[in-house]
Amino acid sequence: MKVGDLVKLDPEYYPREENYVGVLIEKVLGKKWNGTPTINWVIMIRDRIHPYCIDQEDMELVDESR
Repeated sequence: MKVGDLVKLDPEYYPREENYVGVLIEKVLGKKWNGTPTINWVIMIRDRIHPYCIDQEDMELVDESR
């Protein structure tokens, strides 16, 4: 995934965003509670920046930016 790609969030974790498509704004490297590295993203969805960084595992790629 890269900046500008369109994604949908996992409805199990983000039920309010179930029918919306977001755009990736910025990649943020992080760690889980056990020290495992993760790739998180700042995303814009419903015309605003989501208040939390979203784990890449919790989203589905809809369309790649060119």
